[in-house]
Amino acid sequence: FFFQAEDGIRDIGVTGVQTCALPISLRTANAGHPPGFLRRSDGRVETIEEHGLLLGAVSSDDFECVEHRDRLEPDDVLVLYTDGVTEVRDRNGTLFGVRRLLDALHRRPAPRSWARFVTSLVDAHRIGPPEDDVLVATLSRTGEDASSTASDSSREATA
Repeated sequence: FFFQAEDGIRDIGVTGVQTCALPISLRTANAGHPPGFLRRSDGRVETIEEHGLLLGAVSSDDFECVEHRDRLEPDDVLVLYTDGVTEVRDRNGTLFGVRRLLDALHRRPAPRSWARFVTSLVDAHRIGPPEDDVLVATLSRTGEDASSTASDSSREATA
């Protein structure tokens, strides 16, 4: 999902997603990113709590990453994001935060593009350029057929 290097110290966060058709199953493993969300077609939002340590934080012998398995139903959307989304501050220093992100994901009717919708809210919230990467990635299953679509919207901060 992203790679960041600062002053020779490398922090690596990775989120892996695998989907399988008929039935559409979803497998995610998260190592170092905030928990993802699964927005169901009826507007419910489920948090994917399972996550592991940042890659490289411990030796490979001690590293464990928990996998989450679920079904991706028609019109469900998996929403993944970097911490730059929730850590954006407004002119008063208030974080965008997880609560504001969750409130946005409950929107009815659903926007055409969740990634664009969320990043537009983040852009409206922040003052000045982002201090961290802002990336929202989505994976959705559309309609009753077995097709799925993926989209992402990202903005990288310059140091």
